[in-house]
Formats: sequence, C-alpha cells, structure tokens
Amino acid sequence: MGNKGFYENGERFRNLVEELLKESPQYKNEITNFLNYLRDRMLEDKVFNLNINHIDNYFVYSYDTKIGSVPTLTTHISALKLLFDYLIRNEFDFKSLYAYISTAGYKEKLSEQLEKSFKKPVIDTTLLNSILYKMDSHILNNISKKYKGVNDKKRFLEIMIARLYAKLSLIIPLKPSEMLELKVYNIEDSGTRTINHNGIDIKLPNNIRNEIIETINYVKREYNKIYSENDKLFYFLYGVLDKSTSPSIVSDSFIKTYTELKITEMLKQRPGGKRDKYIYPPETYKIKAIISMLNSGTNIVYLKKLTGLDVKALLSNYDLEKELNNNELVSININNGIVNSEYYTYL
Repeated sequence: MGNKGFYENGERFRNLVEELLKESPQYKNEITNFLNYLRDRMLEDKVFNLNINHIDNYFVYSYDTKIGSVPTLTTHISALKLLFDYLIRNEFDFKSLYAYISTAGYKEKLSEQLEKSFKKPVIDTTLLNSILYKMDSHILNNISKKYKGVNDKKRFLEIMIARLYAKLSLIIPLKPSEMLELKVYNIEDSGTRTINHNGIDIKLPNNIRNEIIETINYVKREYNKIYSENDKLFYFLYGVLDKSTSPSIVSDSFIKTYTELKITEMLKQRPGGKRDKYIYPPETYKIKAIISMLNSGTNIVYLKKLTGLDVKALLSNYDLEKELNNNELVSININNGIVNSEYYTYL
C-alpha cells in the first residue's frame, strides 16, 4: 500500500476515534495512548488489519509509562473493548480482536506480565562495591582539581550527586520522589548524626555524613552557593546546576557517571515499552537495601513505615521461592520469634 493508503487509513481511523470520543469521552487518555502506539510503531496504514500480536505489543509498550497497576490495566482493556465495539458497529472487522481481549485469561496473562515488568534485577554485591569504590576514587582524585570547562565541572558535581543518591538509598531506601524531598538539616553541626524520615531516626555512617558535607563545601567553594538547613539536599544540589529536580534528572546523572567512570555493566539495556530501558535504574540501590534488610531480619512492618511502600512493593523483588540452605539459621530466627512472643511465658 502506498502513501495514499497510509494517509487514508490513518485519517479515517482518527476521524472514527474522534466521533467515538464525542459519544464516550471517559476513555480519552487510554485511546489517545493507543493512537500514539500506532503512530510510534508505524501501524497507521495497517490499522484495519491489526492482529493479536499488535495488541499484545501495545500493552508491553504501555507498561511503566501508562500502565502501572492492575486497575489501570483494566481501564486500558475496557478502552480497547469500547473502541473495537464501536468499530464493529461501523462494520469494520474487529470481532476476533474484541473476543481476544474479552477473555478472563487475557487479563490474567497481562497481569502476570505487568508484575514481571515491575521486577528489577538485584545488583550483585561485588558490582555494587566496585561502583562505590570507583565513585569514591574519582572524587578523591579530582576534588581539588580546577576544571577549565564549565561542563567538566558540572559533570564532576553530578558524579558527587549520584554518589550521595546511591549511598543514601542504601541506608534510607525511598522511592525517587521521596528521596528527592529528603532534608539533612544542620548536617554540618557535629551533633547531627541522624536523619529522621517518617518518624524514624536513621543513623548516618560517618563516611556518608562527611561526603554530604564535602559536597556542600565543594558547591560553596566552586559555585558560591550556600546550603541552608531548611534546604532539600537534592533540590539544592541540582539547583546549583540550574536543573529542575526530578527522577529523570537523577537517572541522567547516573548515566553520565557510569559513562565517565566506564562502568559498562550499569549501562546495559533491555527492550521495553516505548524505548529501551536500563537494566539497573537509580532505584537499584533502594531495591538492594530493602532485600538486604529483609534478609537481615528487619521487620517488614517497620520497613513499610520507613519507606512508605506497601508490603507488595517491598516484596516485589524478593525471591520468596529461593532455597534456604542454612536451616540452623532459619531455626534460630523462628525460635527467637516464638520465644519473644507476648504469650510465651504462659506457655
């Protein structure tokens, strides 16, 4: 089919969608997302000859961006059913696709896919230690350097920011939006040794505390910007770089850091929805911390209070099926729980 057919099909379909949305505007966002998928995947010329693979790929395309939970998945399925039903009523052949997405098994299959899309690989401890070592060494060797170029100096500060984000995530495993809101208050005062979050006092390791102060002092010296105890740490640091603070900006900082330090393992990507995704996003450090804490016996209820995450999210990357080889350790843990129960003395 030539360009004429391409434009005819695309325009005809868009006109039909426009008429549908006049009747039923409640699914405008979801149907617009489907239109974007057709355009991005160059399927507008085939829009009246779509097959089940195209529909399956649409949901993969939408994971992480438009579909982030089972309720939103259900809404997107309902939107497609509405669209396909409308097209059938207008005598287009969408009966088989309508039947395909209407089965209970289809929603169950997509729900499983969605859950797997949330699961991210856990960074190996050896790799983690290597990353932190390379960050520390680079900063130690360049902290006193007088950069000639503005961009070189900014890139160095971004490495300092990435290091703080990674290390703070390893002791306070928060989702990106909350980590960016974190305050360290009067960190430069010798008496400040903890960070309070959600009513929980987290003790700061001396090295991390010193690195926060080192970064603040670097900004003061090189950019003449003064940190206030009321500042949110990452808003302050990204403000120095004239950047709007957001999770995507943090991700950019890590990519620049891994590129600069030649940490190729952290630059690996996998196919994903609209574009390839990095296997190890900034949340990698949070995930590592949560799993390490759970393995160390941290009460999941307390972890829920600290992180603000629900139990399902806390366990989303935890291998509940893993084989427990150290039965002695398991026995000690279980027995301690029994002995320390409120009713044990009565027994």
